Order: sequence, then structure tokens, then C-alpha cells
Amino acid sequence: MASTSIDRVVDEDTLRSTMLRGGDDALIELFRIARDQPEFSLVLLACVVEPDDDSQAETPFIPVPSGELSAAPQDSIPPSVEVDTPGASLAAPVFSPPAVARGADPMPIAQDAPSPAVGAMAMNDDVALESPSGLTQPKVRIKGSEAAVDYRRRSGLVSLIPSISPIAVAIALILIIAGLLAWQIIPRALEDSKEEQFQSSVQKAEASLNAALATTDTAEKRDLLLEAQQGLEDAELAKPGEVQVRDLNDRVSAELSILNAELVLPDLEQVVDISGRVAGPVSSKDLAIGGGGAYFLDRDQGRVIGVSLLAPDPEPFVLYQEGELAGTEITAKAHSIAWAEQLGSLLIMDEQQQLIAVRPPASSQSLTLRDANAWGSEDGIGHLDGSLYVLDRNGDQVWRYPASENGFDSEREGLLPTFDLENAVEMAAGDPLYLLFNDGSVVRFTGGVAQPFSQAGIDRPMSSPGSITPLPASNMVLVADRGNARIVVFSPDGSFKQQLVSPRFTDLRAIAVDEPAGLLYVLNGGALYRTPLPAPP
Repeated sequence: MASTSIDRVVDEDTLRSTMLRGGDDALIELFRIARDQPEFSLVLLACVVEPDDDSQAETPFIPVPSGELSAAPQDSIPPSVEVDTPGASLAAPVFSPPAVARGADPMPIAQDAPSPAVGAMAMNDDVALESPSGLTQPKVRIKGSEAAVDYRRRSGLVSLIPSISPIAVAIALILIIAGLLAWQIIPRALEDSKEEQFQSSVQKAEASLNAALATTDTAEKRDLLLEAQQGLEDAELAKPGEVQVRDLNDRVSAELSILNAELVLPDLEQVVDISGRVAGPVSSKDLAIGGGGAYFLDRDQGRVIGVSLLAPDPEPFVLYQEGELAGTEITAKAHSIAWAEQLGSLLIMDEQQQLIAVRPPASSQSLTLRDANAWGSEDGIGHLDGSLYVLDRNGDQVWRYPASENGFDSEREGLLPTFDLENAVEMAAGDPLYLLFNDGSVVRFTGGVAQPFSQAGIDRPMSSPGSITPLPASNMVLVADRGNARIVVFSPDGSFKQQLVSPRFTDLRAIAVDEPAGLLYVLNGGALYRTPLPAPP
């Protein structure tokens, strides 16, 4: 029995051959054919008659009403009849029962006989009305009662449920149980771990803080305070918002603030702004202070601009320019400048390596300088205690000339052992001799021997340093740290002491100090400022 759409699923010959294969095979084959058809029904009812006596043949029959039995014509018998042996399935084309006269009662069906719609029929003229011997109690095996074959539906919601093996189910249960256990155990373990981490971090921070308070070495103290700060950051991550951590952090920050020794300078007094008078930026080598005046080197035009530091609102003036006479020598473009206190003059080295002494406001003379053409280069000059110092980067040397009658007509002395001066920025003449390098390092030479300048205790390295100024009377060394917009104060051996800052330090370039007068001069961009020199820390 099937939906009428079976004609579209399987043709008649295929259906017939399928039915002739027997009930078991036919059921499986029909299921394969029809399982994916939507809105489709198919029922296969296969009965097997098993007699009590296996030796007695079974003859299917058609019961008819009493008195109406007549021989069925031969052509009414189905063309194919197959009688199963015991245990076999019976399959045949669908049987159509005899027609019943209009108004007559339907043909009764024998109580114990199989349905005329099931199986194939064998009929002849001698068929009996009574059931054959042995079929009064027929044994019918209904498909599935013994085979227990279960075919899962392949359409609808059930088709969406995958087939799951017992092993997979067991694994899933184990994972669920493990997840429940983890849900209960892991949070507690994490809490315990966080508490343990918190306590450990706090203890380490306290130990580092106590050790920092006990040492006098500034570098070691800073390292210990930074360790304590890191430990408190870890503790804050483990348990945010703890009062104990906040209090310890305040103590560490206070100690670091003391160690940083940051001093904000008061409002700086502007002396003069030469931005519109000197072409190009003014660097540390282009500034000199002395004799009550400030001097700026205009490299583009090769001239020197002077400004009085004693008069209010001073007006800049040209102190030196190319092509003038200095004694009997014609001057060239100015290349380096330095104030010579003992001579009361500004020393100017021109591009022809002539040394000219200019006494403000206008007096100038050429000084004798021996073997100037033997230098590798002239990259800066200085004057201290009557001697002239020349920085020769290409020759990796600093030359010192003792004073002579007409200048520095004396044998020069090399102050350095073999040393690479390629990246030297500036020198500070004297003994010790200081050399400043563009990576922020400082090298100190005493008696021609390099001495350490550790910068121990500084909070961050210097960047793009501009100038270095030793102050022997104050026992300090000042460095203009342009990259960090500050002036760093060191001890003569290089230990960090203090840092001077100001909102004005937007373009810090150079510093100069009038130590006897106690004044600090700061060149910021093209403007010169001054302020009282802070007392040594």
C-alpha cells in the first residue's frame, strides 16, 4: 500500500522485481527507495504462514460466501504465484478481490485465514471451502517481532539528530562532570593563587622599600625603589583597590620624588631675544658669557653679535664680522668663540684658523698660534687659567697651548690617550677635562687618564645634550639635556644630584654660568634668560 506518487519514485518492473525478492529484502529495498520522499507513505505487510506439520503443503485459498462458490476462470489467477516454504517470506503483486454484486453483502473473511490483500493467491476449479488440514491454527510471524529491525526516519526533526555512539556519550558525560568540578574548584584555586601572589608581592615591595631607605648609594636606592614599585603594581593586579598597596605606593613615590630632586626654576628673566638678528639657530658652541656681556655666533654670516648684560633692555650690536682688520690681518668668517677671563677678551677662531682677541666694544688683535695647520680639525675652543684648548675631533685629541708673549706661540700638548672623539659634542676645559658626547655620555680626564662619570642615580638617560659647564667653586657640573628639556646637576665624579626644569624650556639649547655673580644663563631658542643659580643640593 503506497501513496499514488509511487509511480514517480519507482517504475512497475522495478517494483515487481523488488516484491519478488521476498519480504525481508523487499522491505529494505523499498525503504531505501522511499526514505527521502516528502509527504509519502508506503506500507508493506508480509505474512508467512507456518503449518504445524512442516511436511504438509500449504495452499492459500480464498474464502467466499456459502453457496456462491464458483470456479474462477484461469485468466483471473494472478500471473505469478509463489508459495513460501516454512520460514520464507511471501511476496507477489497486489491482489484485487472478486467483485461483489451491487447491494449484496460484502464477502466475509474466514476467521483464521490470511487477508486476501496479503501475499499471492493460487486458485483452480477444485479449491475447497474449508481450510486445509494444519491451517486451523496458522502461525503468523509479523515482520519485526523477531528480527527487531529498526529503521530510523530520515526526514523531519529526527533526521537532524546525529547518531551518537556509546563511547561518545561516555566521553561527553566525563567532560560534563569535569566541567562541573572545574567550575567548583578552579575559582577557589584562582582566589587562593591571587591571595598568595598578593601577599608575596607586598612582602617583596616592603623589603625593597626598607632596603632603599637603608642605603646611601643613590643608584642602588633608585633600583630598590623601582623594584618596590613593580612589586606594588603586581599586587594591584592581584587585588585591585587594597588600602595597604595604596599606602605603600605613596611612600615609594615620595622617596622617588626626593631622589629625582626635581627643582622648578622660578620665572626666568628674559635678557634679550636675538631671533630676528642672528640667522639660523644658536647652539652651545655659539654662546659665550663674560666681561659683562653675552656673545652669539652668527654662522651663516660669519659674524659675532654682542649684548650687554649690565644695561636694562640691551640692544644687540655687531662685535665682529668678516673682512675687518685685526692688527695687520684681514679676518675671515668666525668659526668658534670662547671668553678668556685673564685676557678680558672674546677669543674668535676664524675659518682660516686665525685666532683673534676682541675686547668689547671694538678693539681687536690677531694672536700668534703655533702649528694650527697640523690639526685634523677645529671643532671648538676654550680658555682657562691662561691656556688655550682646542677640540680636534678628526685627530681624536684635545690640544692645550700655554700662553706666550704674543698669544700662544708655544709647543702644543695632547691631553688624551688614544680615544675616539667622532661623536664628541663639546668640551669643558680644565683639569679635570670633560667631554660631552651626543649619546648623553660624559668622559672625564684627569692627568690624561679617563675617569668614570657614572651618572648614577639619574631617573632617565640624557638625550641630545647641548653643553657642559663645570663649577669648581660650587663643586657641581651642569649639563643642558635638550632632549629631556632640563638642566642636570652632577657631582664632579658624575653622581646625579638634581635636575632643574622650567615651563620655559621649550627649545633648550645651551647654558652658561657667571659663578662669581651667582647667575645661570639659559639659551632657549633665540632668547637668552637668566635666573639665580640654585644652591648646591
